[in-house]
Amino acid sequence: MDVYIITSEAEGAVRENITRKQDQCDQMIKEMVVHTKDILSKEVRATARMAEIYDPKIDMKIPYWLKEEAA
Repeated sequence: MDVYIITSEAEGAVRENITRKQDQCDQMIKEMVVHTKDILSKEVRATARMAEIYDPKIDMKIPYWLKEEAA
C-alpha cells in the first residue's frame, strides 16, 4: 500500500518525524521476521511424532455396493 503525504517546507519537522517513524517501522518488521522465524523453528524442532497402534476390535462390514463381484 502506498501512502502519499504532502508537506510544505514549513513542516520540515513533521516530515522528519514521519520519515523517522517509517524507518523505525521498517526496522521493527525486519526484527519481527527474524524473531518469528526463530520461534517457529524452535517449535517445529520441539514437536514429537505421535502415533497410535491400530488394533481394531470390531469387524468391518463392507456395504454390498462396494464388494467386488465374484468372477
